[in-house]
Amino acid sequence: VEGSLDLNGTRMIVHPERIGNIPDTWEQLKPTLDDAMLATYAHLQSPLKRELTLSDREDRSLQYHDLDLIRVENLKKMYGNFCAVSPLNFTVKRGEIFGLLGPNGSGKSTTFKMLCGLETPTSGNAYILGKSISPLDINTRMKIGYMPQKFSLYRLLSVKENLDFFGKMYNVSSKTLQHRIIELTDLLDLKEHINKPAGSLSLGLQQRLSFCCALLHYPEIVFLDEPTSGVDPMTRKDFWKLLLGLANHNITMIVTTHFLDEAQYCDRALMLLSGSPIALGSPSDLIQQAKKFQNQVHSMEDVFLAHLNHYEKMEHA
Repeated sequence: VEGSLDLNGTRMIVHPERIGNIPDTWEQLKPTLDDAMLATYAHLQSPLKRELTLSDREDRSLQYHDLDLIRVENLKKMYGNFCAVSPLNFTVKRGEIFGLLGPNGSGKSTTFKMLCGLETPTSGNAYILGKSISPLDINTRMKIGYMPQKFSLYRLLSVKENLDFFGKMYNVSSKTLQHRIIELTDLLDLKEHINKPAGSLSLGLQQRLSFCCALLHYPEIVFLDEPTSGVDPMTRKDFWKLLLGLANHNITMIVTTHFLDEAQYCDRALMLLSGSPIALGSPSDLIQQAKKFQNQVHSMEDVFLAHLNHYEKMEHA
């Protein structure tokens, strides 16, 4: 049985033999194309069925447990006269999966770069682990993991060589790095590919390798920029299972995506359009708010459009 948040409560995918156990008050929904594909390949073993067990560093700090790990205040980015990101305000808690949702060009990646210290904000402030972001604050940036949209792997190097390289870039000691490589390649089922060139891997395997690289140095916050772009529905589903497991281990994640249905996996999500925030809240909150703006709401795309239409009406009021 699989479960996920849906517009009217909870959406369950149930084996036909168990349909008789479903309460009469539940309504049967039409399957999606993703459902059809997942059902077709259901007999194949998922590559990420292993129980999630990640070791923590003995000196891992919990001093920020009661604080917002990320706090954004009126963050804005201008390129000349073009406003890439309008003032943003939000916070992210420890262990939370926070989504930045919106179509291409909505300002998700620019926001990411500012939070990682790769872009300087035009105005406003952002605080990571209690400190104002700065490209010069190496100690804080070393507590951040980053998985770029275009997997930054060295295609001619093997999986092991890529992990060695990125681990050393993060200044992980040789002993710790080798332990971490064994741990992560086992977790993500990359062991059998350890000596293969990264460029020879499928897109799904490259996705997992890129994620491994972002986790090598035990980051407290991981930024994932469009991590499921270009992969099949089964790979997307498995990857989100992994993220949910990591969140249970108090790893905080900010994820950008243009797949609006992925909002259901986030604890909270910020919807963006052309750099402007149009809605913020938990998936259930966003759905309930959308129903106030629009009678017919059948998908997360409908939720986004309902908030968009309401935002535009408020802007032109």
